[in-house]
This record gives sequence, structure tokens and C-alpha cells, in this order.
Amino acid sequence: MVKRLIYTGMLPALLFVLQSSTTENTKEKILEALFDKNRSINTLMVTMQSRERINGDYIAKKSLFRIIRDPVKIYIKQYYPNEGLEVLYNERKYGDKAIVNRNKFPWVNLTLDPLSNSMREDNHHSVFKSGFHFFVSVIEHIHKKYADDPAKGFKYIGTVQYNDRACYKLIFEKPDFSYGKYVVQQGDNLESLSRKFMINDYMIYTANKNIKSFKELTPGTEIKVPDEYAKRIILYIEKDRHIPAGTEIYDDKGLFHEYIYSDVYINPHFGDDVFDKEYKEYGF
Repeated sequence: MVKRLIYTGMLPALLFVLQSSTTENTKEKILEALFDKNRSINTLMVTMQSRERINGDYIAKKSLFRIIRDPVKIYIKQYYPNEGLEVLYNERKYGDKAIVNRNKFPWVNLTLDPLSNSMREDNHHSVFKSGFHFFVSVIEHIHKKYADDPAKGFKYIGTVQYNDRACYKLIFEKPDFSYGKYVVQQGDNLESLSRKFMINDYMIYTANKNIKSFKELTPGTEIKVPDEYAKRIILYIEKDRHIPAGTEIYDDKGLFHEYIYSDVYINPHFGDDVFDKEYKEYGF
């Protein structure tokens, strides 16, 4: 009788350990499949709906992206709020500037530095982070960072329906999310800092009133930088294709931005003319 009572008492704990181990293994497999797929993508066509917090308000956008990662070529067409706005970046053909068709008077194309304030206005990311490659790299960075302490990393919630697709849902939370001090080094800009620390450069921009330029920072200046990409990340991954379906990002003030990916084409063939301003579909 005593042996039976001891066994019965241990069973729930044993089942909990087994269930936790299974969940952890499932999470690992889901994330590794996501990382492997991300590394395999060189060309991408995707439509993205977004909400980004700008000066306390949320700006909703919907845009089409055509992307080649190597060599970098990017085309963006916005459906709203600036219908018909187009951006083209093709360094081999047009140098290191982006060509912008504002689709409004005066009817002239602009040639702008992709990291300039003019290009970054009302945008949480530069054109170089178009698509979802950088974001998945951030997820991989966080996953590796907390590999020895899974309790602090991503947690697998389960399978859900998201935007009419069967998706895995994972959540990352950092309750002690905060900003630390960093001394600007020679050659630093917000884009390089975001890649160095795998954080969001727009968070740095808004947290430092002394920063006036996305591209130019003064060496020796002390600035505040977030200690993680976000306080909370909700991630949806397509169950069949192992690609992001959408994400919600929260900082210490609440929802920072939300992205929903649809009409995703992985490694489509793009002819050279697709990244030419004279391409028949474009209005440059």
C-alpha cells in the first residue's frame, strides 16, 4: 500500500516533466525549421500589412516587396496610406541610392540615401530590412542567447489559426526589459547598431532626444539602447512552410509594431528587368 501511494504521488510530477520535455523538443524543431528555411531564401515576394507606432500614434500600411538578398535588390510598392509610392534599390545598376516615385506632384523621381531621415521618416526599418530575413535573424539570436536557460527564451503555445492559416504560436517575454548606456564609436549609425546588437534602431532613435540623424552619430556621445529587441514578441509561423505569418512586438510602452505577411512566394525567379526603373509595371 505504501509503495502504491508513493507511485501515485509521483505520477503527476513525472507526467509534467515528460510533457515539458515534449513541448521543449517541439519548440526546438519549429524554430530550427524556421531558421533553416530563412537561410535558404535568396529571393522573396511578399505583401505586408503593418501597424507601427510613430510619435504615439499608429500608422497602418500595406506594401508589396520584391527582394533579392544577394546581390541586394529591392522593390517596394505601397498600397496605402501613400497609394502608388514606389522605392527601387539596385546598387549594381543605380549606385548606393534608392530611387523613389512619390506618385504625386511634382512628378519627379527622387534619389535618396536609404539610411537618410527622408527615407526613414515614419518607418521603423530601413529598406535593407525589407521582408522578414532580419527579423528571423533576431529570433535566432534570442533563441541562442537563452539556450542554456530555456525558461527565459521562446515558449511554444500551440497550433492556432492566424490570418486563415494553420500556424505555430510562440511567445518571448522579458519582464525586465530596459535601456542601457552605450558610447558611440567611430563609424556607428543606427542601422549598424541595430545589426550589432540585434535590436530595433527606431527604438534607439525615439529613446534619445539628442539623436537627430539615423545615419550620422557623433563618436563619444552616450546614448540609451534597449537591452533586447522587445519586451514581448508574439510570433506566428506557418505550419506547412515554416515561414513567418505574422508578429506582434511590444516595448515598455505597449504595442510597438505588428506585421502580417501574405501572398508569400519563396525563391521566385526575377528577371533583371524587375529591378529596372523602366520595368513595364512600374511608374518611375
